[in-house]
Amino acid sequence: CNVTATTEIYTEQIVGSVRCVQETGHKFVELISKVHHYYLPTLIQEYRQKMREKWSQHIFRQDIKIESYHLPLEESLKEKNIQLAEKIRKSASYIDLKHHSTVEDDQLFGQSALQPLFFEEVYIKGNQNMPSSQKQNENGTHLIVFVHGYQGNSYDLRLIRNHLLCEFPNHLYLLSSVNEDDSNCEIAVMGLKLSKEIENYINDWCPKDSLKKISFICHSLGGLIARAALPQLKHLSDKMTSFITLSSPHIGYMYSSSKLVDAGMWVMKKWKRNIILDQLTMCDAKNIEDTYLMKLSKQIGIGWFNNICLLYTSPSPRDRQKSRMPSSA
Repeated sequence: CNVTATTEIYTEQIVGSVRCVQETGHKFVELISKVHHYYLPTLIQEYRQKMREKWSQHIFRQDIKIESYHLPLEESLKEKNIQLAEKIRKSASYIDLKHHSTVEDDQLFGQSALQPLFFEEVYIKGNQNMPSSQKQNENGTHLIVFVHGYQGNSYDLRLIRNHLLCEFPNHLYLLSSVNEDDSNCEIAVMGLKLSKEIENYINDWCPKDSLKKISFICHSLGGLIARAALPQLKHLSDKMTSFITLSSPHIGYMYSSSKLVDAGMWVMKKWKRNIILDQLTMCDAKNIEDTYLMKLSKQIGIGWFNNICLLYTSPSPRDRQKSRMPSSA
């Protein structure tokens, strides 16, 4: 009887302690929901600072002086960067890289061994100093336009939009959908439709002169479509800020070193004839100077941006040996 009574007393005490802990936890959560605006900015600032310190260790900047912007780049520079990247990835500091924060989106950053290394190369003509970016007014609306690729849709870049939305909630985001139903027509036509979509969005969501900046994030064919839309947006040239493309075929597929790509393009052409594939392979005109990609390279627009980033997937060491420019080029 004494053992049973003692057990009941201890059980009641344990249950009472658990109840107190639960009540304290509920009150703490309720308190946080009421005063989050006091501590949340501090936590965000600390997180951003830690992320800058973490990822700045893997950004390497180099100033390169050249006589002319039209001269071919040094081929050995690419090999030097590849060798340096392989050396860094094998270092103990990179292998042991750990997150500074206990709360982080692991799907965004992935494994440390798979994180990219950035080599920033600033080309300076002659004895000029590095040009400073045009100072823009921070107050105002920043519109970011997402352009999907061939046979894509507006949901393709939604994940990137969601992450940017968490970091910059006051920006405007346009997921282009005007070319979803037909991405087989001419690039110029799709560019014209994109420019109209952007203008309509600005008229609806950016009253008066509130728009200060416009940036583009494009995937695959979307990079060419965005470039084709720029001449129709000349009246907004002073607002162009950043132009980012992900695996966009800016020089087409005329000199592909992959037999698999060549075979795929041949099958697609035979299966369904469309002008877009002819334009990408620069077969839309007998004279290469008359092809659309050549004309697109001479159009205005790309020089309006303060920041230009053209990203692509680096081939494996085995494929790298095969990715030389063909002799026919």
